[in-house]
Amino acid sequence: MELDNSRLCKKVFLWDYELLSSNNWSSSVRTIMSLVGMDDNFQQMLKCDINTVRNNLMDICATKWHTNLSNFLKLGLITSSQSIAYAISKFVCGILADVVSPKALNSGGLILSGITAISFTGFNSTIVLCFWWFLNGLSQGAGWPAAAVILKQWCPPTIFGTVWSILSTSMNIAGTFGPLITATFIASIGWRESMRLAGKNLSFHKLIYMIYTTCKNMINTLTWTQIF
Repeated sequence: MELDNSRLCKKVFLWDYELLSSNNWSSSVRTIMSLVGMDDNFQQMLKCDINTVRNNLMDICATKWHTNLSNFLKLGLITSSQSIAYAISKFVCGILADVVSPKALNSGGLILSGITAISFTGFNSTIVLCFWWFLNGLSQGAGWPAAAVILKQWCPPTIFGTVWSILSTSMNIAGTFGPLITATFIASIGWRESMRLAGKNLSFHKLIYMIYTTCKNMINTLTWTQIF
């Protein structure tokens, strides 16, 4: 069906078509026509079969839906692997914290967490990503048991609850502002570079701290006779 040029709706259509700004009706139609492979029809103002347009749109939407569903399943698998590993590690490290040095356990877990985060960014395979994120969960499980033992050694029982509540609250504060800061970095440099930056920063500073405390403890154990 072709409208007569004297019809008001035809004049409005032609005016809107010539305007073709970023937010008018014709620009939306052009986007849809380009999406279904009929951009030439729009450019040359050719007739098109509405059923063909509808069927093409349904195929495109179905493909996108399946792709998004597949991505969500992969994301769920990756995050679940970390949660499972974290639960296992938290239980095992709770036992280890009573046997080995909690400082070494905490430091080693943080360094391994940074290394696994850096390694995670170098792959695209879902299975490999699950593997590295599983290891990341294992390394993070050492944090809370070690922190509990360290606080118990540092703090008297009269203020232990207060100090523990401060530590727990700090996690909530980090959980509030962390995603906002992370989103800013991801928007600027991408998620891979953001994770590499965080992993390198964590591993480097914790390694420096371990070297410093080790040297300090060695110096404190030496006597003046041993030094001179």
